[in-house]
Amino acid sequence: MEIGFAALWDSWLPSQELEISDSVNPSSSKLSLRFLRGLFFATTMFVKKGYTPEPDTASLYTFHIAISFVGLIVMSFVIGELASLFISYIGLEVGFRKNYIAVELYLSRLRVSDRIRARTDAFMTSLWSSHAGVNYEDLLEELPQEIRAVCVLHVSKKPLEWFVMKVVTPVCWEGGEVIDALTLSLAENLRFESYPRDENVVTEGSIVRAMYFVIKGHLTMRSRSITHRPLGLRDGSYFGERGLLGCTISAYTIRTARACDLLSLSSEAFAQVLQKHSFTRLSLKLCDRAYKHLKEQYIAACAKSEMEGHWGKALFHTLKKIKRSHLAASVTDGKNTAKPDQVTEKDPTKPDKATDGHITTVLSFAAVEKAINSDGTTVTPDEKVIEAPTEQKHSGGDGLSVRLDELPAHIDDMFEALNTPRACFEAFAPLLHVMLPTDPLDWKASFWVCTPKPVPVVPSQSPIAATGALPTSES
Repeated sequence: MEIGFAALWDSWLPSQELEISDSVNPSSSKLSLRFLRGLFFATTMFVKKGYTPEPDTASLYTFHIAISFVGLIVMSFVIGELASLFISYIGLEVGFRKNYIAVELYLSRLRVSDRIRARTDAFMTSLWSSHAGVNYEDLLEELPQEIRAVCVLHVSKKPLEWFVMKVVTPVCWEGGEVIDALTLSLAENLRFESYPRDENVVTEGSIVRAMYFVIKGHLTMRSRSITHRPLGLRDGSYFGERGLLGCTISAYTIRTARACDLLSLSSEAFAQVLQKHSFTRLSLKLCDRAYKHLKEQYIAACAKSEMEGHWGKALFHTLKKIKRSHLAASVTDGKNTAKPDQVTEKDPTKPDKATDGHITTVLSFAAVEKAINSDGTTVTPDEKVIEAPTEQKHSGGDGLSVRLDELPAHIDDMFEALNTPRACFEAFAPLLHVMLPTDPLDWKASFWVCTPKPVPVVPSQSPIAATGALPTSES
């Protein structure tokens, strides 16, 4: 017998028949025999069934006992784990079935229609087949906030990053760290939702209150007025962002083609995230002021290409006002460096002598408590205010007062990059679509109601009657 091989087949060592003479080109038959013999002894160790040669020496007896004991422990562990798995699965199924029966009894007491009952059955069936009856949102709520945000960000990384890159990145000049922080803030506010097949997620004509990121599944998007053919949405897509901050009316009906897992972001949560960061807060103010500027101009009916030019000019005009105010505030801040008494910190617990009252205004979709000064300006509590001369304080005009804590750190880079109306429109166009309740390029939808209607004048009427005055009793 050579070292490592035995003369007999039925022995602890492999037989000489399994020895491979040519290691470069081994025989397939010998390799198969080696595999079958190893599989035989492995099966013997786990199930304790099979031929075992009788040991001849004390060392073989010890090896035999040790292998048998280890095999017994491993097999007991595997059987126990499988039994626990099936018991847990059966318990979960029993609990889900109890809830299912409770829902059916509740619906029977309400005497709902067969259509609602069928939709409920479809949802419960999809919940069991897709998630084994587990509500993932409840599990995510039990996790710590940071762990939950990282988990949600990992699941929704592709659609969420695409949304941020399209809407937020063009107006951010603060660097990648600020973008990552905003993305993480959005992930913290995402909520898991599951829909069965043939269920409407968004209905045409309903108010848009949330946007959705598709994690799993397939949806179809239809519209009676915009598209003639349905559009498909798959994993990695998002929808519902148009007019999200303006509570617009949905122009599409989005229906699931099969069971879908979605992550929803409400309009309130999205507005709160935008208000946390200075660059998005400034962008909202700039878009809001540009929209008011266009409404005041009473633009005549024009095509979408011309509306792009109007929006670019309005945004560029507003941006130049902010730039002038920023420069004036910077000069004032330099003067106040030698006179620190002119920079005051407002204490909300102490009344201001120049304060006549308080009002609550909605500025860029966020409620802010403001105080009205005697000169007509407003001051937010806990805010550093630069006491500038009157011409510097109102240099921005149109309510665009400049405060140093509201401006981004790299606003000079923004002023340098957005130096043309076209560049301004390309940067803020995605945010305008999210902010406004109507299409910003559709003149009839956005600005037609702002155009003054001429009063027709009939030659036979008097000037008083032509102005629409009510007739007197003598007439």
